[in-house]
Order: sequence, then structure tokens, then C-alpha cells
Amino acid sequence: MIKVLILAAGDGSRWGNYRDTVKHLAMVANEVLLHRTCRQFLAHTDDVTVVGRDDSYAVSGAQLYVPPRNDPAWLDCGKFLSSRELWATAERTVLVFGDVYFTDEAVTTVMSATRNWVFFLRPWPSRLVEARKEVFGLAFDTSAHALLDERLAGLVSGRVAPVQAGWKLYVDMVRPSYGDIFRNDRHVVIDDLTTDLDYPVDLDNLEQALLS
Repeated sequence: MIKVLILAAGDGSRWGNYRDTVKHLAMVANEVLLHRTCRQFLAHTDDVTVVGRDDSYAVSGAQLYVPPRNDPAWLDCGKFLSSRELWATAERTVLVFGDVYFTDEAVTTVMSATRNWVFFLRPWPSRLVEARKEVFGLAFDTSAHALLDERLAGLVSGRVAPVQAGWKLYVDMVRPSYGDIFRNDRHVVIDDLTTDLDYPVDLDNLEQALLS
């Protein structure tokens, strides 16, 4: 069975409590974003855990894990390290970000990947998010744990991931073996309405796209 961890313990400072809620619990198409993401992944596996900030992140059918600590020295890598102990020990782990709106097709893509480690991303801007590329998550089996631990430790010790730890980790993982970070088989492109809700305008743009 695949273990899915939905990472939603960040402070969401760029969101600014838009619509009087944290971004993971924002309403999108008449459904709470985090509830939607859990529902989508629970259609593929019974092992889904929300890594959240408090009991308000509890979702029916999923487990809730509130990290005991988030060491400031971890910088943005804390999104991975705070729940490191939950990685599957005898199966595959999928890490996805709780502020991402996933299409059903994107979830199927994530759950169907078989490489021992692979990232899911869009390497160019989209019509929803014109100015940035996005990483939506990664999947890996136990053979990749040591490599991930090594690269995360390097990012922390070098203090090179104050933000965008997903991208920093991806680049650090692929660059030693591949010259062009997008000419490799270590990522799967997701290029549809799947999008990261970092800022209020991201939700506004998504809602307009869903109506069109």
C-alpha cells in the first residue's frame, strides 16, 4: 500500500488569512481544499495522513499528525523534516503539499508513478500562475530514503532553502547526474489546473478558470 502524507503544517504567511481562513482550509468549488485532497487520495489508498498544525486539520478517513517541533534551523526544509518519522518503512511514500489544488487526473498520475524517486511539477508558468514554476510533490520508495536524508541535511547545513524547499531539493537531487535539470526521467510534468495556492490571487484565478 502507498502511504500518502499531505504536508499542511506551514504558517502560510503569503496567504495573509485571506477570506478569514488558512489556505489549506479555504473553500474551492464548494469544498474545503484539504478535504478535497484527502478524498482524492483516499480513492487510491487507505493510508493518508494530514501533517497539520492543530485539530482543525482533522479530516474524516485520514489520520492527523501534528509535528512536535519545527526546528527554525531547518528553514523551509521543515515541511519535509518535521514528519520524517512517518515515511513508509516497507512501502512507497508520496508527499504532496496541502495548499495545492489537484485535478483528479493529477492525483492518478502521482499515484501511478513507479520510479524509486520522482518529483511532480510544472517546469514553466501556467495561465493561472504566470510568474512561477511549481513543484506539487514527490514519491519514493525505501531505497531513496538515504539519498533524501543526505540531500535534505545538505540543504539545512548550507542554509540554502529559506523558501521553495521543494525546488531546492529537486534541483539538488538531479543536478549531479543531469546537466539540464528538466532533461531527465526524475520528474513527471503536471500541466493542467493543478496549482499551488500561495497567494490570494492564486485562488481568485483558479475560481475563474473553474467557471470558464
